[in-house]
Amino acid sequence: MGTVMNGKKWAGACVNGKVVSGLVKNGVVFYRMPVSTYRRRIMVGDNLSNRTIFQDFPDGFYKSGMSDGEQFNLIESNNINIYEYYIGGSYNVYCGNRTNSNLLYRYDLVFGRTMTKKDVTTGTYLNATVTEVNENKTYRHLFIEDENIRPLEVGDVITENTKFYFTFPDDFYNYIKSTVDTSGRGDEVIIVELDNDNELDHLSLWYDALIDSSKAYCVRMSGNYYSTMEDAYRYIERTSPLLINKSIMTGTEIENFVGTVTMVDKTNEAYQHILVDTTTLGA
Repeated sequence: MGTVMNGKKWAGACVNGKVVSGLVKNGVVFYRMPVSTYRRRIMVGDNLSNRTIFQDFPDGFYKSGMSDGEQFNLIESNNINIYEYYIGGSYNVYCGNRTNSNLLYRYDLVFGRTMTKKDVTTGTYLNATVTEVNENKTYRHLFIEDENIRPLEVGDVITENTKFYFTFPDDFYNYIKSTVDTSGRGDEVIIVELDNDNELDHLSLWYDALIDSSKAYCVRMSGNYYSTMEDAYRYIERTSPLLINKSIMTGTEIENFVGTVTMVDKTNEAYQHILVDTTTLGA
C-alpha cells in the first residue's frame, strides 16, 4: 500500500472512471488495492502445497459410528491427505502423509471434551494436487483461501459458465426456520435477483410443507419464474432427515440461471455463504 498526497493512504484509485487494483510508476508499485480473501471448501484440482488448511469445528464435534483404528480419507492427493481417524476413544482429523501429519482437531469421547482445534499450514510438496474429495459432515468444516472468490455484487454478470461455491453449515436450516414464514404451505425470502431479458431469476431461502407433513428448508436457485430450480442446500425435517449441502455449482447445472445481478440482500445470513468465482463472471 503506497502513501500519497499529504501523507494520506489511498483507499481506492480510478483511471478513466474505472477502479484499478494497483498503480505503478517507473516499475515501482506505489498503490495496491487491499484484497479481502474468502474461504471455500477444498476441491479436486486444488494444490495443497504450502497452503493453510482452516477449520471451523465446533467444540464437541465428532463423527459417530467409526470403529477403533478406523481411518477415512476426506481429501486425497499424491503427497498430502486430510483424514479422520478414531483410536482409543479419541476422534481425530489429521493433515499430512505417512512421515509427517499435523493434527487439526481432536475430541476425547472418554472425557467428553475437545482437546485440539487449530489451523494447519502444510509444507512444500510436489504433486500435492487434490485428486479425490469424499464429502461428509467432517469435510464441510475444512477450508482454504481463494483470492478469486467473493459474495455476489450488483452488476455481476452470471453466465452458464459462472462457478459458485457454497459454505452453508449443516445446521443452516435453523436460520431458514427463523427467517421464512412456516405457517402456510410455502414461503420464500429472496437473497439475490438477476435480470435476464425481463425474466426474473433469483437465489432465495425457501420453505415448503411437503405432502407427507414433513418440512423442507432450502437455499434455491430459480430460473424463468420457477420453471427450473436447483437447490444448493436442502434439509427435509422428518424421522430420517435428508440433507443436501453442495460445495460447488456451475451455471450449467440450472437452465436459464443467467443474467445481471440487480439486487443482493447483504443483511441475510445466507449471503455470506454464497461465493462466486470472479474469473468466471461475464463481461
